[in-house]
Amino acid sequence: MTNLHKLLRYFFTAGAAAIVDVGGFALLCLTPLPIAASAVASFCAATVVNYLLTSRYVFNRASTLRGFGLFFVAAVGGLIVNVSMTLVGSLYFGIAPVLAKLVGRHGISRQFLAQSPNCIPHAFRRTKFSLMAVCIKARYIATARR
Repeated sequence: MTNLHKLLRYFFTAGAAAIVDVGGFALLCLTPLPIAASAVASFCAATVVNYLLTSRYVFNRASTLRGFGLFFVAAVGGLIVNVSMTLVGSLYFGIAPVLAKLVGRHGISRQFLAQSPNCIPHAFRRTKFSLMAVCIKARYIATARR
């Protein structure tokens, strides 16, 4: 499989995880759960979906508990940004909670897309692909270890 195929599959898995995150959050907002708990629960569900799909669909590797643990640790930064932006947007700026969640997801993308770590190839540096390259590298490492 070429890198372009992996890239396209990665975007598919990221999109599926975004749908789980925002859709799950929208459903949880219909319950009496607080917004913060709903945001954390939907993000965690999306993280599980993202890891399982990426492991199998992008890298053709079996999912492992250890690999998921490494993946989840890497996702904690995104969780903090996502939930914080969701809470600030909905509680302080009066934005509808689901719209605030979308803004939070966009904030995660903007936060990581601006990074250009030295560990990724020069072709990916300072481009919109830097997050994708870091995530693919982290997921490859997490799924390669059994």
